[in-house]
Amino acid sequence: MTEEEKKAKLAELREKLAIKRAAQAKENVKENKANEALRRKAGQDAGKIKEDMQAKEMAKEAERKRREKLEDQRARAAIKAQIEADKRERAEKAAREKAAREGNAEAAAAVSAAPAKPTAAVKSSENPETRLQVSGQAWTSAAR
Repeated sequence: MTEEEKKAKLAELREKLAIKRAAQAKENVKENKANEALRRKAGQDAGKIKEDMQAKEMAKEAERKRREKLEDQRARAAIKAQIEADKRERAEKAAREKAAREGNAEAAAAVSAAPAKPTAAVKSSENPETRLQVSGQAWTSAAR
């Protein structure tokens, strides 16, 4: 090989190398764009998942607060019912004692014949008892 042929061959190899490097650079740019797009998509997905988790947690918290509020209302209603039952019981006891002091045995017997039974705050659709009152007489029956 002559010197000129070597120079020509070297120039040709350098040109091929430059073309190859340019193609590789283009390929790297495409890969970088694709990787960046994937990274952005993954970040968006992670953000979406985080938002969904926060929304679910907020819904759970709202449900918990709603249940607590309902339980508090039921407890308050039960306490009020107990207070009313206690008031009736005290009033009946006072009436019996007054009748006994006055010597009116019949009134004391009539008052004590119908003692009030404390009732819990139960919805009528959930209550297993049935009450029927006819002409002043009361009957109570439990569901079987």
